[in-house]
Formats: sequence, structure tokens, C-alpha cells
Amino acid sequence: MVSGHVELPDLQGIEWVKVFPDQDLPVAVTEAEGLVLWTLSRDFVRRLLENAHSLKWIQTLTAGVDHVLAMNLPEHITLYRAPNLHEELVTEHTLALLLGIARRLHVLRDQQREHRWTHPHPFGSIHSRHVVIWGYGNIGRAVGNVLKVMGAHVTGVRTQRGTDGAVPIITPAEFERVLPETDYLVMILPSTPETRHVLNREVLELLPPHAWVVNVGRGDAVNQNDLLVALQQDHIAGAALDVTTPEPLPADHPFWESAQCDPDPSCGLPERQAAGQDAGIHAGQSVPAGCR
Repeated sequence: MVSGHVELPDLQGIEWVKVFPDQDLPVAVTEAEGLVLWTLSRDFVRRLLENAHSLKWIQTLTAGVDHVLAMNLPEHITLYRAPNLHEELVTEHTLALLLGIARRLHVLRDQQREHRWTHPHPFGSIHSRHVVIWGYGNIGRAVGNVLKVMGAHVTGVRTQRGTDGAVPIITPAEFERVLPETDYLVMILPSTPETRHVLNREVLELLPPHAWVVNVGRGDAVNQNDLLVALQQDHIAGAALDVTTPEPLPADHPFWESAQCDPDPSCGLPERQAAGQDAGIHAGQSVPAGCR
């Protein structure tokens, strides 16, 4: 089974059954052995689980699986994730956010709206700046590799310390030590009980006033109230948020009006590319995220 708007390549031995949330389920759903999951609501997935009596596995097209685990899957279903699917697109979007911040494109945008020419423009640079990547997995490594080529000093944060090529890796226990020296804090964290609201007042107060936070991981890793206070009181220079809680961000949320905050509607993975043949779904490419 696959969501009706997703186009996947023809694979030998696999017959795709399209399912649509606003339509009756095809008869073939009862015999389907697998489900490719992308942008389907929790209620619709539960409906599929109730009718797909032969279901053995679920392949989510996301790197994180918290949204699927929250559905309390039956024990016999194996869950697979797509850890490598998002590297290029999320890396490009993260780089776009960082370059926009460094070159102060948000300031130029506002000046354009006001028909105001300000010279010289206070451009910055990524070169020689310290970028800390909080959540140094597959995507973090891809981001770090690009930033190293651009001359940035990169530090990765994950559970085991060491080195990854030329990138030093520290643990969360060492994290506070590098925060005062951080120019850009890039968050690529999953949604787990341990990561909920880990970006809080204590962490924000350790960052220097010129630092920016860039979150392309999960929205609930940020304590948004603490972040808003830090922005309002100029504890940090700004934040670029590809993810928020909730999504979509309410129209009256203070983030929209904050000059130092740049929320965007989860642009890290355009649907047209995630759903296309670049997804390359086939046996052996995905990594088991949890066997039931």
C-alpha cells in the first residue's frame, strides 16, 4: 500500500496499491503485506491497520519514526525508516538558512519592502565560524562535510565522543563547554522523551549574544517559550526554524512578528522529491528502526 499522491518506481515482485484518505479502501488492502508511509494522518493509518490483515512491515519515508511509534503498532509488524533519503535536501536547506543568516538576507528583504537602500550592508560569513551540530547522525554528517568545505569550524554532538574525519565529536556531557564559543547552533535532533525541550533557558543563556539557532530536526526539541524570551531580551541574535510545535504555526504566534525569528513551513523535504523515484525504495536500502 502507498499513499495515492506518492509515485514510486516499478519494482520486480511488488504491486503498489494506492490508498486515499477521502476514498473507500480498495479490496486489495486486506491482502497487502506492506505500507509505504508518507503524509498520512494517524486516524487514516489506524484505519489501514484495522483492515490490512496481512500487513507485515511499514516503510516510513522519514528519518525519524516517533510519529509512527506513537501509533502503537502491532507486535508482528516490522518498521523501517529512511535514514539516507533526506541528506541532500535537508543539507541544502540548512545551508540556505545559514547563508541567509550570514549574509543577512532577512535584513535585505525588509529593506526591499521599505524601498530603503542601506550601504554598506553588514554582511557576515560562514568561513572560520564555529558551527555546532547538535544531533550528528547521517544528516548531521552531510551538513558538516559541506560546512567544512566552506571553511567553517564544525563540532558534532552525539552520544559517543570521537572524531568523524576532521570533525571532533563531543557528548552531551561536554556540550555546555562549547556553547560560549558557538556562532551557529544547528539542531538535527529526533523527537524522544530525552530530547523534548532540550533547547531551554539554561542552554540559551550559555550562547554568546551573536549566536543563531537553526532547527531542522524536530520542533519539540525546542522550548519555544524560552526561545522567545531569549530573542526578546537579545540573549541570542536570532533563530531559523524549519520545524515548530505545533505545525502549522498559528497565525497569531509571536514568532511571526519577531524580527530575529525566521519560521518556515518545513521546507527541508519537498513532497515532490520525497515522493518521486529518488526515494529508491527497495529491499535492503532502509534500516530497521524497531522490530515489533
